[in-house]
Amino acid sequence: MAATPYACANMGWRGAGGLGGALIPVMIFFGGILQIVGAIMEWILGNTFSMCLFFTYGTFWLVAGTQLVPAFGVGIHYSATGDSLAGMSEPAYYATFGFYYLTLAMVTTVFTVCSLRTNIVFFSALFTLIFAFACAAGAFWNLALGNVHAGERLTVAAGAFTFALTMMVWYLLIVQLLESVDFPITLPVGDLSQRIKGKKERLARKEGVNVAEPEQLR
Repeated sequence: MAATPYACANMGWRGAGGLGGALIPVMIFFGGILQIVGAIMEWILGNTFSMCLFFTYGTFWLVAGTQLVPAFGVGIHYSATGDSLAGMSEPAYYATFGFYYLTLAMVTTVFTVCSLRTNIVFFSALFTLIFAFACAAGAFWNLALGNVHAGERLTVAAGAFTFALTMMVWYLLIVQLLESVDFPITLPVGDLSQRIKGKKERLARKEGVNVAEPEQLR
């Protein structure tokens, strides 16, 4: 609900833009708070991987939303007059914020590797998100250098990757909802859990072979 319109805004569809400023409440509540609540629920259930995902990207949306709220004053330190909005257009601000997106790309890479034990759709979604964050980082760094055209093109690219990601996430949502109501149709996701065996399963299989060998020798 937050990522889809945000992606459209970054791509400038139908004149949308402004870093998705009109979506601030959507970012904070749908993208942020809702995922944080989900993360807490996953923590209670003991689902570490899902918890990390929800906490990380829920916080991302809280940051994305609150940074556009003047009251938070994120640009004050970059403005000689103390004007937060003016400071957010300074090269130092762009350069600094670019490293935030680089770090997001790094942690998403870790999540992507872990997702190899889930399914193809989920893995592809996270893999796409790496490029979205990388393009966003490149956009901010180019804006810091005054390369406005390159920065705008990379922003559009980030939006395109994000939009591709959202289509896969929508698909996963449909799959899970159909499963929850015992719908007669099961959509494929490309299960990878049987392709890449887990550590415990490998050890169990190895121990099983070792135990069976003496019986076979008898």
